[in-house]
Amino acid sequence: MATAVRDALRLARKAGVAVVGASPKPHRTSHAVMRAVMDCGVVCTPINPAAAEVLGRPCMPTLEAFAARQREVGAPLGVVCVFRSDPGPAVEEALAMGYPCVWLQQDLFVPDRLAADVEAAQRQRGLVVVEDRCLKVELARHASNL
Repeated sequence: MATAVRDALRLARKAGVAVVGASPKPHRTSHAVMRAVMDCGVVCTPINPAAAEVLGRPCMPTLEAFAARQREVGAPLGVVCVFRSDPGPAVEEALAMGYPCVWLQQDLFVPDRLAADVEAAQRQRGLVVVEDRCLKVELARHASNL
């Protein structure tokens, strides 16, 4: 298992997953992935300003709002899993808020314009980045190794 994937999955189990673009619509990939991840015992928080809740979990409007709530209650920040066709804004917000891990779902990559910032965060504070991988698939594949 690649180190970044292993580290991200362990962090997800320990500190949870903020699902950016989580949809309340059952036919959406983000909905199915969030359900599967929750079924594995991982706490998920949907990040969607247009929805009140997803899979019975209250939505937070932004990563910033979720980070503020986590800090307020003394809870750690975990994995940011992105389901947006343009992951740039979510990556920028995750970097600004100090999230320790960014997971970009299949076919998503760090935008070129943010590559230097992401690389700096990896060097300076150990940011974990996973690109082009499905959290649901990787969690199922490596569940016994975590």
